[in-house]
Amino acid sequence: MFILFKSPDSDAIALPSPSRTFVAEIALIILMTVLSIQSIWRTERLLSIAKVNFLVDKVTAIAEATREFQLLYKALPGDFAYASVYIDSALLNGNGNGLIDTDDERGQAWAHLAASGLLPYLRVDGGPIASHLQKCSLKRCPHNTRRQGIVLTHGHSGLNFLESGNELLLGDNLPIGTLAGLDAYLDDGAAKTGLIQINKNMSSEKIARCQYTALRTPPRGKPECAGVVKLI
Repeated sequence: MFILFKSPDSDAIALPSPSRTFVAEIALIILMTVLSIQSIWRTERLLSIAKVNFLVDKVTAIAEATREFQLLYKALPGDFAYASVYIDSALLNGNGNGLIDTDDERGQAWAHLAASGLLPYLRVDGGPIASHLQKCSLKRCPHNTRRQGIVLTHGHSGLNFLESGNELLLGDNLPIGTLAGLDAYLDDGAAKTGLIQINKNMSSEKIARCQYTALRTPPRGKPECAGVVKLI
């Protein structure tokens, strides 16, 4: 095949079309680009799944440890009034009112669970933890996928929690996809219902951006959200 054009100074000149080798090289470049994009997408997806699994395992372990502690000691971790007698003399005792509701008890909750052997991987200092949207130090709390502290407390921080109870504040910096994945795996997959919900203490703008349901993928922009798990 030839491409013809007229030269002002000569007769028609025939130019060869691109060689098969050149076309093959272009096709190979396109193929490699597509494969690279697919590889990046698959890697990101695997990382997202790994983050959800990490959080599922951590929340499950904490919930089970908290229940086991109550069965063993007839008290809540952090609130146990005889922790220094029955677990470790270095521990601080709670007030025994049946609630994890003071800064000291929130800090001691993790110390009680660690010292009792129910969460042996924890290395915490047992210091006080404020009740507001968590800014807990990693030396004081177990962490989420973004290395922000998880707080065990008493309250009703979920957007539509009707009653107060024991709850885990999961941090306020979770990607919405991670929180939605946790919810779908352990609960009903909806941000406003069930035992896992978004935290009502976020700004109204963040609450609006952090909506997800089991039938709708998280909105674009990947907002960072605060989540809450009610423990039963």
